Amino acid sequence: MLSHDPPLVDIRGYTALTEAAGRGHESTVALLLQYQPDLIHIVDKQEHKSALHYAAEKGNLNIARQLLDRKPELIDMVSSSGSTILHCAANTEVIGYPLDRKPALSDVVDCDGQNALHMAAQLGHGEAFSQATGSEPSITRCVDLKQQKHSAFCRNGLRPTSVEHSSFSKT
Repeated sequence: MLSHDPPLVDIRGYTALTEAAGRGHESTVALLLQYQPDLIHIVDKQEHKSALHYAAEKGNLNIARQLLDRKPELIDMVSSSGSTILHCAANTEVIGYPLDRKPALSDVVDCDGQNALHMAAQLGHGEAFSQATGSEPSITRCVDLKQQKHSAFCRNGLRPTSVEHSSFSKT
């Protein structure tokens, strides 16, 4: 038996919850939330990402649900690069889930001026992009802060039908 409590956070600011969420260990996440509920508030030191960011980044939908069911306001957390959980989910099939919970996330831009759907298109995730735009058809801006418009969208078989509006159609 230890004579002291082990630290909850390592030198990077990661917790057991961060690791379990990122690696998809659902039962471990559930146990940690039950016995160490305060871990849900801790973000890593470098990127200021929460366990929810890591779950979304890895496409761990059930874990994202567990975390948001426990603490719904986590959906508004932003990392040091300005990324929401929607930005983190942009390269996975779970991109629609954050949109279902809070459609306004689609309007949030990161430090590079990109919203999550710009990122999904640039990463070649046309299916996730289509799923997300199907959830909320008027969510995408066609221009980011660097004035990049059509190339990322066209590369994925999607093209803006209007630069002013955010509707898209298949090419």
